[in-house]
Amino acid sequence: MKHCAIIDLDDTILDLEAKLREHIPEFGNKSPEWRNSNKNTILDAISTHEIATHLTTKPFSVPLLYSLKEQDIHIKIITARKWITHARDITIQSLKDNNIPYDELIICDLYENKTNYINSSYNYVLSLEDNPHNHMQFMKYVNKSYCIKSPAFHYDDIPNVVECLSEIST
Repeated sequence: MKHCAIIDLDDTILDLEAKLREHIPEFGNKSPEWRNSNKNTILDAISTHEIATHLTTKPFSVPLLYSLKEQDIHIKIITARKWITHARDITIQSLKDNNIPYDELIICDLYENKTNYINSSYNYVLSLEDNPHNHMQFMKYVNKSYCIKSPAFHYDDIPNVVECLSEIST
C-alpha cells in the first residue's frame, strides 16, 4: 500500500497569517477570541484575491514536501477554501508560484471534517495541520500527526519527522 501525507495548506504550507497582518494590522495583536468574533471580517479579507494569492511559504514546508516526494510518499494538500470564488485556480497558481510539489489537491468547505478525505487506498504516515481540532481528528487515522500551532511543535523537529518517515517508507 502506498504511503501518503495529508497536509493543510493555509498557515501550514503557505503563510496566510503574515498576509492577513499586512491587510488587517490589528490581526496580529489580537487573541483567538477576537479572531473568532471577527471571523467575517477576516473571511471577507481572504476572499479578496489579493490575500488568497501571492502567499509566501513557511520556512520548512517546501523542503519537507520535496523530501516526501523523494521518499515516494503521495502528497495530498487539503485546504478549506471552497467558499472563495475560483478557489481551485487560485490555489493551483499559488502552488506553482511557490514550486510546491503535490500529487492531489483537495478543496473542502470551511467547517468540513477533513478526515472525510482519508480513504483506505493509502497508508497515512503524516499529517500537518494548523488547526488543533483537525489535528486531533487526523490523529485517529495517521501514523504521525503534528499541529504546527501547538507549543509542543518546533520547526527544528522537521528533520526528525523526515528521518522517521524514511524509516517507515523503507
